[in-house]
Amino acid sequence: MPFCPECGQQVNEDDQFCDSCGAALQKKGIPVPTPPPVPPPAGPLAPAPQHVLPSPGTPQPASPLPVRQKSAGLAALGSFFFSGLGQVYNGQAGKGVAVFLGTLVGVLLFLVPGIIIWIAGVADAWMTAKKMNEGKIPFREHSWPRIIAFFIFSFIVGYIVYSVVMMIAASMIEEGFSFS
Repeated sequence: MPFCPECGQQVNEDDQFCDSCGAALQKKGIPVPTPPPVPPPAGPLAPAPQHVLPSPGTPQPASPLPVRQKSAGLAALGSFFFSGLGQVYNGQAGKGVAVFLGTLVGVLLFLVPGIIIWIAGVADAWMTAKKMNEGKIPFREHSWPRIIAFFIFSFIVGYIVYSVVMMIAASMIEEGFSFS
């Protein structure tokens, strides 16, 4: 026995329409015309619309999935104001820590490499978010706990580095070391 192409119910070979859903059935390659639409009755005596639940196994129209998007501007802005934050927002916490530490070490040692790493981090955050939105690389959700942990980590590391630099500078000044 054949099956209805719309709802999957069994139909007789000589049926022109499905008894279950009313879809037109095709015979021997010749399309069967669909019945004309019947307008609903109007007026106060019109019956209330019937909501029929589909039978199990009936294919349902797919509801569109929510489109997940990253804000490339937000990623770049995060890395601009806080080196590595854009990478963490893009779901790449390890890369964010590497950009933060690279910027910190680069600024402490030679200044220019730190600025270059910082600018490269801003550009990377923007490009990665764009590529995720275009589907060129897998989408990765950001995690608020990771973002908060990144802030805490970077403030602790920043404070430690600042303290060490200040202690070294104070000891150099105390010993009479001059920079000229």
